[in-house]
Amino acid sequence: MRLITLDLFLKKGYEDNVTPLLPRNPQVHCISPSRTCYYIIAMYERLFHKFAKGSRSLQVYQGYRLIFESSKDRLTPLLEYIERFASHHNDVVVFDKITGNAAALLLVKANCRKVYSPLGSALAIDTLTKYGIEYHFTKTIDCIQKPDGQGMCPMEKLSLNKEPEEFYRAMKKTLASR
Repeated sequence: MRLITLDLFLKKGYEDNVTPLLPRNPQVHCISPSRTCYYIIAMYERLFHKFAKGSRSLQVYQGYRLIFESSKDRLTPLLEYIERFASHHNDVVVFDKITGNAAALLLVKANCRKVYSPLGSALAIDTLTKYGIEYHFTKTIDCIQKPDGQGMCPMEKLSLNKEPEEFYRAMKKTLASR
């Protein structure tokens, strides 16, 4: 994957399509609105659309730099990122294929400030809002289901009524017992 830096982004003239993004995405906030802020929003939007169509299941950005990506499924990539990189990075932007409450709790541990996902759950929205993490979901459902559609995903169920650290420990224990 080719990383688009802010300099390249500005040189390519992507600012032409920035203004139409703002009304469609009212959840986006800038501390100090400026042209650069709008370019950053547009950059993440473009990268997310490419991610959503691709085979990666998780990508993590620190500013303009891709610092982690994975094609593994379920929560494995997020757990791997937390163990290897989270202590070295703050305020990351995460692209995740499916964001349920389990992933939302782990995003807190990952020092995430913003998450983009094609699919998110209402339970995840509650958790993300509680911890001040911005979210951008293409589609929202009540909860993440099992692959066969018959009931709630076991990790979503395990995450109910837990704090981030408590859920992280429960996940580690579950994985260690396998």
